[in-house]
Amino acid sequence: MDIEKKDLGKAIATVATPEVYDAEQAYERLTYVKHNGRVYLSKKDVPIGSSPTGGDNDEYWLDYELSASSCRLGRAYTCNINYPNRPTGGSYSSPSPVEDEWKAEPYDCDYTLWYSERLFTEDGHNQDTEWSMPAQLTHNQYIETRYSNLENNPGNPDDNPDNWVETTTDFVWIAIRSITNGIKNHWNVSRVIGKAGNTGPQGAPGKDGVDGKSASIKSITATVNDTIGTPFVTATIGGTEFERTFNFAFENLKGNKGDKGDTGDKGDKGDKGDTGNVGPQGAPGKDGKNGTNGKDGKNFTILGYKDSLEQLQADVPNPNQGDAYGVGTDKAYEVYVYDTVKGWANNGYIGNASSKVNTDKVLVVNTIPVAGGPLSDLLNKAGITEINKDDNLQTVLMNLFTKEIYPANLVFTEGTIKSTVPAPIMTINKSGLIEVGTVVTVSAITITAGNKTTTDRKYSGFTYGYSLANDNTKDSSNTSINVSATNIQNSADTYKLSRTINGSVVNATANANPASVTIPTVTFEAIEETNTVKADVIGIRHSCTFALMPTYYACSNLGKTNINHKSETKNAVTLTSSIPTNTISHTVTGVYPYFTNAKNNNTIEKEALTANHNMKAIKFAAEGPNKHTFKIPAKYTVTSIEVLNTLSGKYEAYPISNFTVSEETIQVQGKNVAYKKYTRNDSGFNGATTFNIIF
Repeated sequence: MDIEKKDLGKAIATVATPEVYDAEQAYERLTYVKHNGRVYLSKKDVPIGSSPTGGDNDEYWLDYELSASSCRLGRAYTCNINYPNRPTGGSYSSPSPVEDEWKAEPYDCDYTLWYSERLFTEDGHNQDTEWSMPAQLTHNQYIETRYSNLENNPGNPDDNPDNWVETTTDFVWIAIRSITNGIKNHWNVSRVIGKAGNTGPQGAPGKDGVDGKSASIKSITATVNDTIGTPFVTATIGGTEFERTFNFAFENLKGNKGDKGDTGDKGDKGDKGDTGNVGPQGAPGKDGKNGTNGKDGKNFTILGYKDSLEQLQADVPNPNQGDAYGVGTDKAYEVYVYDTVKGWANNGYIGNASSKVNTDKVLVVNTIPVAGGPLSDLLNKAGITEINKDDNLQTVLMNLFTKEIYPANLVFTEGTIKSTVPAPIMTINKSGLIEVGTVVTVSAITITAGNKTTTDRKYSGFTYGYSLANDNTKDSSNTSINVSATNIQNSADTYKLSRTINGSVVNATANANPASVTIPTVTFEAIEETNTVKADVIGIRHSCTFALMPTYYACSNLGKTNINHKSETKNAVTLTSSIPTNTISHTVTGVYPYFTNAKNNNTIEKEALTANHNMKAIKFAAEGPNKHTFKIPAKYTVTSIEVLNTLSGKYEAYPISNFTVSEETIQVQGKNVAYKKYTRNDSGFNGATTFNIIF
């Protein structure tokens, strides 16, 4: 260790406060340590026993050569939405900026917290010439909410403040927006409680189901015998558990023998018999009574054909007694005959009637228990324990083979509108590494008009289509309903354009017409390190309207509707986009040139520009009348020199004291810059020599 405890104690007494006087922990707790006329700045926590000089110097400490007795580091903080201006002013006795916006301590704020620092010395020698460029210290973001209990859309809180409150437990609408570094984003207004619908009847509790196996029906057959008796049906299951077959055997559908019919018509006249003998003439008979006139008969006439009974009733509102129409959509039409008392009566099929069985007319005579038969277990698992009396065949088959399914979830997605603005158009005439003080030209800046995009308002999840009313009628097979944006308009915003050079705003303008938003050409002198030219544009917002979406009823797989399976009504809404932004930036790096006589012993020449604070592998020619020489800006201090051992191929430490240091002034980009000139003062290297010079 280069510094003993007693020396370290003296250093602490000079730069530290009494409460941190602890020789064992000083390196961990102090920011600055003074030793032998130099001040060392800690870059991070330093392990106990690691001195500010020696091998660990580069890793843990920054070395300041100071003639002053002490130094102070000024720290300043400010809160700002945009990039703040660099602070100014301050002194050793008062190490704070002159600007009121910069504070000596960090503090909480709603925007971005920025940080800057500057080193001051007691006599002003070798202190920082200006405050560091502001650096972002925090990122602040939080959510703001408002609540409303209005039934209809209350609008956004900014435009309709009377409709909203900050806190409540009873609300219908909620408005949410985020605030990032003090910038308030667009309100997102949503309804959280739907309008109350009519209460439906409570259904009977369902039975617990059991796990089943997936199966398909391979075939279904039916037979009808000609026996007489009480009608019944026998169902037979067959096939495998994955491919089932079903047969329905209908028995006793033939009726009992009917009553004796009326006397038949007189038969045909028989053959004429042989002529008999002529008998004697009888007495004259009495005249008979005249018979009653019979009624004129009418032929059966089909007046027309209709697809359904409903259509017949609509198309023929005032029928006459005996009017007859065929009803149906195929050739096996049902005949409906109008009776003034009974109305339209179905008289069965005409045409190819044998090809069609009216399942609605085949009724179960007696209640059929589902127990003990080959299908009973399967039907019981499905909740079918009996087939009721007077159920028709259509109902029986539907209960056996069909389960009504409704969509599980209807999803609403609100429409959106988004505004964008293209990045500004800007160029600079330099790139890469340039000398400090080089004049850089920044082109004029222009922008182009922004644009907008929308997405539809949408209800999805109607797996089996939907209906506009709860009427068991499917109106559409579409699985979703979309509403496009209308009334798309520009806001009253203006386009805003600004330009910053190395963090300072140098130009800004605004106009509603993007063609009028321009910034002229400008120049600046490059400073050391990174130079950044940035242009930011703020575009205009857009608004649009999405029309009302009424209630839609989701259809089941059977095409039915139910009050419990419907969408919520979505009122018409007007949306406004967030403020669009964009940016473009260019950078160049300013560096000081270094000089050597490495190439020609008699001439000091400029080395290639580099951003590194070292000269690696500088190969000097054999010494002649002039010694090996290099020049670096006076602000830098050489920390080590290495020389290449040509025998081992390795670099070895070389005393800095073997170079004599002098000062001179060199013009860099037309300005006088103080340089240090290092000239070798020893001998012993007759041939070419390669150095690594670190500063």
